[in-house]
Amino acid sequence: MRVVVPPAMRPLYESWRMAPGVIDGGRLVMTGFSGVALDGSMSPDPETQMRTAFDQVGLVLAEASCIWADLIEMTSYHVDIAAQIDLFRRVRNEYVAPPYPAWTALGVAGLASAGAVVEIRAVARVRSPS
Repeated sequence: MRVVVPPAMRPLYESWRMAPGVIDGGRLVMTGFSGVALDGSMSPDPETQMRTAFDQVGLVLAEASCIWADLIEMTSYHVDIAAQIDLFRRVRNEYVAPPYPAWTALGVAGLASAGAVVEIRAVARVRSPS
């Protein structure tokens, strides 16, 4: 098992005692990322929160030498899924790449960070070095 911590996420790793990603058995399992930026700020705008979450997934993918096409599964959690799902799909489509990952979208009553409207958890395959 190997912990994946992009340098910009080191404070998150230390303060929350939570790995942004863990590689085990050829899979990169990522923690859930919400719209909270790495500096602790959070935009009230749902689209900005979505992009922030996807950007953080991207940081972990890159640190593990993975790309968006390596995603095999994604779960998204939405505080107001009916109001967000179309926007989320548009934003998501800017990030994911073929072959598209499996995806489950869930409506939830709330998230750990007050004001957060979305959280993304993902799993990617880790390619063997050539």
